[in-house]
Amino acid sequence: MTGSSTETPSELAPSVLVVLVARDAAGWLRGCLSALGAQTYPRMGVVAIDDASSDGSSDLLRQALGDRRVIASERHRGLAGSVRAALEIPAARAADYLLVLHDDTALEPDAVTRLVEAAIGMRVENVGVVGPKVVDWDEPRLLREVGRSADRFGHPYTPLQPGEIDQGQFDRVIEVLCVSTCAMLISREAWQRVGLFDERLDSRHEDLDFCWRARLAGFHVLMTPLAGARHRDASATGERPPERHRRTERYYEERAAIVAMLKNYGLPSLLWVLPLAIVIGLFRLVYLTLTRRFEGAIDLLAAWGWNIVHLPGTISRRVRTQSVRTVPDRHLRRFMESTGVRLPRWFGAAGQIFDEQREIEERDEDESVSRRLRDRTASLVGSHPVLVASLLGTVVAAVAFRQLLGPEPLHGGALAMFPGSWRGFFAELASGSAV
Repeated sequence: MTGSSTETPSELAPSVLVVLVARDAAGWLRGCLSALGAQTYPRMGVVAIDDASSDGSSDLLRQALGDRRVIASERHRGLAGSVRAALEIPAARAADYLLVLHDDTALEPDAVTRLVEAAIGMRVENVGVVGPKVVDWDEPRLLREVGRSADRFGHPYTPLQPGEIDQGQFDRVIEVLCVSTCAMLISREAWQRVGLFDERLDSRHEDLDFCWRARLAGFHVLMTPLAGARHRDASATGERPPERHRRTERYYEERAAIVAMLKNYGLPSLLWVLPLAIVIGLFRLVYLTLTRRFEGAIDLLAAWGWNIVHLPGTISRRVRTQSVRTVPDRHLRRFMESTGVRLPRWFGAAGQIFDEQREIEERDEDESVSRRLRDRTASLVGSHPVLVASLLGTVVAAVAFRQLLGPEPLHGGALAMFPGSWRGFFAELASGSAV
């Protein structure tokens, strides 16, 4: 009898190292740690990185895990830097899988087991990244994450609508472009081949770049609904103290999108995507300026400026990404969305305009009709001058070219007189002559 035949099922299971990244999470960290303690997976270890917390999170981690399993950082590293610090431990580098976990995520008891099953299952070979179905921390019926896509210019896109209820509509294992780092299982082969997260990116936007690189290297990215997780998203809701000198979310999203394009597209694709992105960026800049959204315009300029300054670092990372590429860009297009999917944002803007006008109507309820009409017109023109000008231009163009938009008008004298007798009628009918 060979030695392998005497191994127990738990010894045959791949080893999983949970890398828990915590920062100022004392308000909810116990829930995350309790969920980790309830996991049923047999070969799982935990190492926590306290990312320069100032609220006692480090003490909570040490009480739950022990001093040897907690790495305290005196300066803010972010998610990427924290994962790198964890992998400095030799035992961490030997783990079959890494499970990157945010401090505001609570896993279901069998979540790790289900994630590993999806990774090693026979349905899809060479799985490099797996994510769970993520719901809201306080309202588990609300869906938060089922995998994401992106448009051609690197802007992330989720199939979920705001406030969408979990009714089983995503209860199947699906292949996606990327999953969230709030709970991301990564195979050792994947991170060793493509590298880890880009430490220059914000902790909420490095997942798309990493999963895109993994897919280019030939690894599959899956979302399994059998693994469940609750996510608080404390940074977005304002429960976690913001980082110093933090800019708007739009800035970080735009910056990460440009980085993803520059690093991950092959040269033929980049030669047409990048110029088009620049042209669209210029139009957006003009639009934001004319609509007096100066903060958005500054964010857009700052994102492009950051990428210009950091272009040498992006190029060096691009060289590594392209050196391990095994999949052409065209094979990833089915996981990407058209830029047109961003149209719902325009509908959202339209809804905001209607809300503004309704508020004015309610405020001026006792005023005369002419006064209310004047106030609503002044508000619309003052708040959305470009929109009003565009609508007026469309109306003027429709009037000017109305003959091209409908049938030509009838002119007098175009109708022939009816024949005076029945012989004349049949003679005209048989002749076929034009009047």
